[in-house]
Amino acid sequence: MKKRFLLIPAAFLLMMTAGFLTFLHFLASLPDISALEKVSYGEETVPVYDMRGNFIYEYHSPTYGEKEQIRLSEISDEMIALTIVTEDSTFFSNPGFSPSAILRAVLQNLTLGRTYSGASTITQQIVKNILLPPEERFVRSIPRKAKEIILSVAITFRYEKETILNIYLNEIYYGQNATGVEKAAEVYFGKHASGLDLAEAAFIAGLPQAPNYYGNDPEAGALRQKEVLQVLERILRESRCIRLEKGKDPRKYCPAAEEIREILDGPDRPE
Repeated sequence: MKKRFLLIPAAFLLMMTAGFLTFLHFLASLPDISALEKVSYGEETVPVYDMRGNFIYEYHSPTYGEKEQIRLSEISDEMIALTIVTEDSTFFSNPGFSPSAILRAVLQNLTLGRTYSGASTITQQIVKNILLPPEERFVRSIPRKAKEIILSVAITFRYEKETILNIYLNEIYYGQNATGVEKAAEVYFGKHASGLDLAEAAFIAGLPQAPNYYGNDPEAGALRQKEVLQVLERILRESRCIRLEKGKDPRKYCPAAEEIREILDGPDRPE
């Protein structure tokens, strides 16, 4: 009886050890986030390795040769603010992922019996679009989501929020063969990203959800533009300004409610 009793903690210890070793193996198979440093320098083709140095795949910008790399300081406040509002309203305070979105996805999975994706943050989108190989990006599974979250947290601890945001704005696809916000500003409005006004920024910020659809259908693009402005209007009811930096006294964008309402009440067109 005593020997049988001693087997219980031994079995538990064995299970814990096996679980720990499996987790270490899982971590070693994750992509090395240092690949983002080459991406941030504007390199169009970047090899991605795992933590052991094994080659995983080669990242290519979506539209090779149709991208213009720019700094965050060269993008209008309107464009930065609308991107944050649309894609990740807690960007400057979250750890790389949204705990509430993950919890909501877990509850949906438990109650409905299906695997749902939580709302991806800007950092998670970088992980999915750059670090994960193409065959994994749209797989809905717990291991893939775990990879995305772990890598997003690692990126948040290693890089400044401004660096992460700059990578996103230079690498996201906006339709019409335009990768990055500078190229999108040129394609849709014939100007630099630094000159985008509120209405133009709202149009471009709404494109990543379905770039080929919104970018090629003026009516759908205009409706999406107004959806983005409605989100901005709702957020500004709680907070007068949108944070544009992470510092203790960050630069902010504070649009007038009348300016937003004027665009929303105007005709359905991108301009």
